[in-house]
Amino acid sequence: MGTTALVTGSRDEVAAFSRVATELGIDVLTAHDVRQLSALCTLLGSEAVDCYIQLPMTIEAKAGDRSVVDRAAEFLAEGLLTRFALALNAVPVLRPKARVALVAGHEADEDVPDCAGARLDLLSVLARAVAADAARPGMLVNVIPPGTAPEDIAEIAIRGRTTVATAVYAGLAPDGSFDDWRREALSHVSHH
Repeated sequence: MGTTALVTGSRDEVAAFSRVATELGIDVLTAHDVRQLSALCTLLGSEAVDCYIQLPMTIEAKAGDRSVVDRAAEFLAEGLLTRFALALNAVPVLRPKARVALVAGHEADEDVPDCAGARLDLLSVLARAVAADAARPGMLVNVIPPGTAPEDIAEIAIRGRTTVATAVYAGLAPDGSFDDWRREALSHVSHH
């Protein structure tokens, strides 16, 4: 039985990753928004995929004269908060010992206030939430920095190869608890 990967994100990001995964012999299932993913996951049923890769999405700014607060709220809602909705749909279809990769990469327009560190922190919160909800021993959840090549994402998400320099991971040891994971993950944190 081969490896099946569920992949979400912008069309360009998904296409680039899918080419690499297909070359590695991975069966790739894709969705580009919450509606598509929900329908796909309903068809798949529980424990149907070996890994879930959540790539960045393109956020199209709405036209018009809008306040900076409105544009910042839109950026967060359509970017990070949508990622939570995507993960909510993906968790039930993950097999035991599944791998999850949350790839950072949304960027705000120049005139919208942004804090890349805060966005990465929120993505790490999502990683912890996925690990806690899935509660599957041996599951690995990775937060991968923006700009990581599709080949490296595949090595981390599909092959399970991680380095602290490449990915902040959230893994549950085979007999571990969420608290064990948290202690392990925090032991790898480095401040630059």
